[in-house]
Amino acid sequence: MRTLLLIFSVTFASLAAHASDQLKPVFLTTNCTLKSGSVILSAFKEELQNSKKYELVPDLSDKGKMDVVIEVRMICEEDKGNVAVASVYGLAKCFGPKNCHASVDGSTLTALLSEPGIEKQSGINLFKAFDEMQAESKNHQMILN
Repeated sequence: MRTLLLIFSVTFASLAAHASDQLKPVFLTTNCTLKSGSVILSAFKEELQNSKKYELVPDLSDKGKMDVVIEVRMICEEDKGNVAVASVYGLAKCFGPKNCHASVDGSTLTALLSEPGIEKQSGINLFKAFDEMQAESKNHQMILN
């Protein structure tokens, strides 16, 4: 009996460790397609992929896996090279190809104003804020459990 309990404990511990090593799926909705906004968006995506923590997915279903997906909504407005960026984060879960539910966390709403010439750094800063919020939300979940 002790041997069986030990086997289950080791198995569950290794599964939990493996799950925390997996890339978290991120779905990005954005209108940042103009000149400066697209530079900010590209820098954000590059940092996201280089972090080895997250994976951009093409849809909320996580390529049909139906996992919980982190949703990022990013809106850009440009004027004379200046870019205002608003972003908010949430979670989404699909229960079928056309049955997805998303929940936006209003407390994650952030705004950034970028001047010409610092667009790439602005995208990096947006990613850092996103990553910090994800770490904080993970810590809150651990406290609640």
